[in-house]
Amino acid sequence: MRKLRKQLINLSLTLFLGMSAGLFSQTSSSPTYQNSNTFSASPTSSIRIGVINTRKCLEDSKLSKHERVTLEKMKGQMESVLKEKEKSIYEIESKLRDEDYMDSISEDLERDLRHKKKLIIEEGVELNRQFSENLEMTNMKIIQSIIEAIGIASKDVVKDMNNQNKPIDIVLSSEACTYFTPGLDLTDKVLAKMDLLYEEAQKEQAAKK
Repeated sequence: MRKLRKQLINLSLTLFLGMSAGLFSQTSSSPTYQNSNTFSASPTSSIRIGVINTRKCLEDSKLSKHERVTLEKMKGQMESVLKEKEKSIYEIESKLRDEDYMDSISEDLERDLRHKKKLIIEEGVELNRQFSENLEMTNMKIIQSIIEAIGIASKDVVKDMNNQNKPIDIVLSSEACTYFTPGLDLTDKVLAKMDLLYEEAQKEQAAKK
């Protein structure tokens, strides 16, 4: 049972970030190279590119940190249930190891104890399976919500830059680039916009209560 609980606990930031990379890559389209050193939408115009570090957005944004806390609370609640199962099994095992106690009970009661232990272990295995599936599903939903937030923030940053006469035509994930010059990096701008949008959403929710 303790091994089962450890398996549940090991669902961590590694999974959180690993799943996100795959999801984000599905939302990105791959640009095509022309014969020049730039990406081209046509032979006469160049695409103006921005790049963001998706991993940093997932690790450092306020939305991401908030969602990870939610995930940890969920894990904590699940661990608590499994600990109760462990406690029940330990109590039964203690009785089964106590020779004086075992000598004082009937064979029927002994069978009931062993059967009860078997049922609790089976319940623990099933709960661990359900908990793991729920955590994975919740984790996937969290990642999708953060990726959506990255997309919204990126669009807002592009609008801001267009208004500043610094137009951007496409924003790529840094994972899709083998190299880019630092001047193309929009990560800090996107992070700041994500945090601003998150704070505004929190204020709106607080006002509705």
